[in-house]
Parts: sequence; C-alpha cells; structure tokens
Amino acid sequence: MLLTWSVSKCLGKTLTLILHYARHQANNKSFLCTARPLISLPTGPVYSESGQNVKLPKCRVIGYPPPVVSWTKLFDQLPSERATVQGHTLTITKTDKKDAGTYICTATNALGTSHAMTALIVNVLPQFTVKPPDKIERYHGQSVTLNCSAKGHPVPSITWTKCKGDIPEERSQVEGGQLKINSLTAEDSGTYICSARSEFVHVETEVQLIVKTGKPAFFNILIRAVF
Repeated sequence: MLLTWSVSKCLGKTLTLILHYARHQANNKSFLCTARPLISLPTGPVYSESGQNVKLPKCRVIGYPPPVVSWTKLFDQLPSERATVQGHTLTITKTDKKDAGTYICTATNALGTSHAMTALIVNVLPQFTVKPPDKIERYHGQSVTLNCSAKGHPVPSITWTKCKGDIPEERSQVEGGQLKINSLTAEDSGTYICSARSEFVHVETEVQLIVKTGKPAFFNILIRAVF
C-alpha cells in the first residue's frame, strides 16, 4: 500500500512525504512510515568579528528514520578545537579570518542524504599600522605631511577630516592615507582625524596641528650669522 501525505505546516511550506505502508494494527489506525531527510537552513551570510564566538543558523531537519546530522566546511576542515555541535547548531569560538567560508549541514538516513549550505564572514577590526604624532608644529607658509595607515579584513579605507572645520582642498592632497597641506595659514591650525573604516566599524586617531606665525628659529639664527 502506498500513500501520499501533503503537510502544509512543516517548515512553513508544503512538503510531500511518500509514506510506505509497513504494518496495520487490528483497528487499522496506525502505521509506520519513512521519509527522506529534508533540511531548512538560512544561506546567510552570518557576520562575526575576529576573536568573538559565533553560532551558525540551526540546521532544521525532518525525516524518518531520524536523520544523522553533521557539519563540514567546504574545501577546508572544521577548526576541531574550537568547533562544537549541539542541537544541530554549529558554534565556533574565538573566530579567526581563516574561519570565513561556506559551511555544509548534512542529514542522512536509510532513504538518502540531503545537504544545505550557509556562509560565514569574519571581519578583522581595523588596526593602525602607522599613526601621526599627537601634536605637530609648523610655521606660516610651510607645508605639513600627516601619515596614517591601517590593516584589517576587509581592508579598511583611510579618510582624513578636520574637527570644526574643513581641509583646504586647493592646498591639500590625500594619497594612500597620507595628507599633505601646503602653504599653511593660521586657519589650518586644529585637530585632524584619521579614520580607518571597514564595512561595519571604524576606528580613529587624532593629531593636533599648530601653525605658528613668525619665522622658524633656524631662520633667525641664519639671519644673525649672515649679518
């Protein structure tokens, strides 16, 4: 005897299970059935910061006999010392950049095997590799160069801004995290902010620029030596 049963409330959609007749009781009210594994798993991606613990979406499985569920990583091995599975949920502790990738949930029983995949992205927070000094002094008419760079994953972008003011576009250049301002004036004095920004977070460092009037000390010494 072969029956087809349509279930509309399972996993939020209609699933057709092929029920194989196995045994009738005398009252003809009970039977045993089998079903191939079916998986519901969000594809992601799931985001994590480096060093944090992350739980991938729960791998929801139906089928009979009850499927055996396992997790693997596409083209790589699970971090065995940091990966645990409980209740069909994979948890990775102290995530690292190398943990990013595609993870596969596999469900198997006597009728077959099903697979589903979800993605993990691990962000490494930006860290400055070069920072400007806390304070720098220049004289009116001189130029100044401020250097700033950072590493992270994804690779952070570097931008410069001035607190309570604008950077003079006609006298400045920004290239590769380096800010150069020419022909300084008193109005250029202030706090400059270097920002390293990735997709979700950013970090900042500041430098105070002081533009003095008059002539540099070595210029006055040179004048006295000449005259």
